[in-house]
Amino acid sequence: MPKKKVKRSRPGDYRGRAAPSPEPTRAAGFPARPAATPNDAAVSFRAQYRRWVLRRALGWVLIVAGVAMVVVHVVAHLANLELIKGQDLLIGYPMGAFLVVLGMVIATRR
Repeated sequence: MPKKKVKRSRPGDYRGRAAPSPEPTRAAGFPARPAATPNDAAVSFRAQYRRWVLRRALGWVLIVAGVAMVVVHVVAHLANLELIKGQDLLIGYPMGAFLVVLGMVIATRR
């Protein structure tokens, strides 16, 4: 019985093998990864702080929008403006309350 020919793989063909690591290795001729420097922690802290500030700002924007929506619907209710039957009960108050609660949740997360 003749021997089966072994199919040679081409570069970039990873069938049956693990894909290459995304980072170059020392064996590939690249220098080893440098050790973490004390400045890395500061950069990470700044990035976390920036995300926290943006999250708080988004939360406060939602809170203000919710309060504004409730106030507008209260004024519309007091002025007897009724564009849609039950608009202040079905649209205004629940949505304003939802925005306020959602803003509080986002603003107070750590």
